[in-house]
This record gives sequence, C-alpha cells and structure tokens, in this order.
Amino acid sequence: MASTSELCRQQGNLCFSKGKYDAAIEAYTEAITHNNKNVSLYTNRALCHMKKHNWSLVKCDCLTALHLESNNIKANYMLGLALEVENDLPEALNKLRKAKEACSYQDSVKKTYAMEIHRAFLQCRRKLWEYEQTERMHKRADLKRFLSELLSFNKLHNVLPEVDYVRRLSEVEELFGEDVAAAKKRQVPDHLCCKISMDLMEDPVCTPSGITYERKYILQHLSKVGSFDPVTRQALSASQLVPNLAIKQAIEAFVEEHPWAFESVE
Repeated sequence: MASTSELCRQQGNLCFSKGKYDAAIEAYTEAITHNNKNVSLYTNRALCHMKKHNWSLVKCDCLTALHLESNNIKANYMLGLALEVENDLPEALNKLRKAKEACSYQDSVKKTYAMEIHRAFLQCRRKLWEYEQTERMHKRADLKRFLSELLSFNKLHNVLPEVDYVRRLSEVEELFGEDVAAAKKRQVPDHLCCKISMDLMEDPVCTPSGITYERKYILQHLSKVGSFDPVTRQALSASQLVPNLAIKQAIEAFVEEHPWAFESVE
C-alpha cells in the first residue's frame, strides 16, 4: 500500500498535468509534511512555482533540494534560472553548468531535457558576456574621454605642440575605433553553419554524401520538400542521418570561446 506521502505526490502530479498548479503545490506541500527527505517533492513544487513565475519560491525549494542532494539536475537547473531572473548571472551560470555536467554522466536524462539545459546554459553565458562587454565598453569610453581631455589640457597650457596634439588625438581615435570595428567583424566559420539555415548548428547531422545540416532543418526539408539531399540532390531518408560528433565538438569549442555566437542558434 502506498504511503500518505506517495499518495499526495501522485495527486500533485495529476494536478500538475492538468495545469492546476496551486492544487499541485498544496498536494506536494502535504506530501513534504509526511516525508521531508524526498528531493523530488521539492523539485516538483519548484516546477509549479516556476510555472507561476514565483522565482523566490523556486529558489527556496531548489536550495532545500540541493541541501539534500547537491548534484540534483532539476534543482541546479531551476535554481540557475531563478538566479538568472535575479540577475545574479555568475552564480546562475555556475548552477546551470552543474546541471549540464550532471546530464553528461546520467544516461537516464532525456535528450530533449539535456538540450533544454544546454541552451539555458548558453543563453545565461551569453547574457553574462553581454554584461561584461558593456562594462568594458563603458571603461573604454571613459578612458578615451580621459585621454582626449588630457591632450586638450596639455595643448591649452602649451605643454603639447599643435602638431603633436593633432597626431596624438588621431591615434586615440584610431585605437578606440579599432575596438569597435573588431566587435562588428564577429563571424561564425562556414563549416559550423547549416547549409539550409546558414546559422550556427546545435544538433548537426551528416548525410551519406558527407554534407552536414542542422537536424531540425534537414528533417523539415525531407518532410515538406522531398526525400533528397538539398545540396547533392541524392536520394535521402531520415534514417540515413547520423550525428556529426566532430562538428558538434567544434561548435561547442567555438561557442565556449565566443559566447556571442549563441545568438546564431536562437
């Protein structure tokens, strides 16, 4: 016979499946009163709070779950999302990384869920990079303004001859202009891009002819256009597609070094 806690958990799951999140929260809370050591009760309740966008309660339940099981994937994942909402990006990234790494050595994790966590990790890292990039730009602007004002001061007080002032000011403008130009030159290597979407791939698959595509786009092509390779025009079926692990590793390495590139797979 199922315990009272288990019956309450099952009731919570049923309510959750019907979108009755408040009722599910009540059921999980009741279950916790009978068994406060069951990690899944806290993560299930946290998921309900997440559906209601009650991030402070998500954080609370996830912290309790992690106190019981520090490597719990769901708790680290949802806590990472909650911290991201709070704009605590470094710590959010740390929790999402833990969830992502835990997925890699737990075969029971569904591929779709692992991909969801991976995308959340990349998105958070991009946000952190954008924040740090903005801070760097502000510092560059302050430094440029300081140097320009220093040159003007020296010129005004005859410390710096006119010709030297013009030359130095031109060098400052050129130097800081190069930083802006470099930022605009960001480009993803062609071999990491899908031949259909022309965007950075996330789940690359290879055809028998050796062409690599993003899985969802080649599947759409096969379903809506025809059973052939869009580049070589050779006959092709979904069963012939195989993951291109080498390209996937190259993409992961590229995104690791260039967080801005994640915008190409959104």
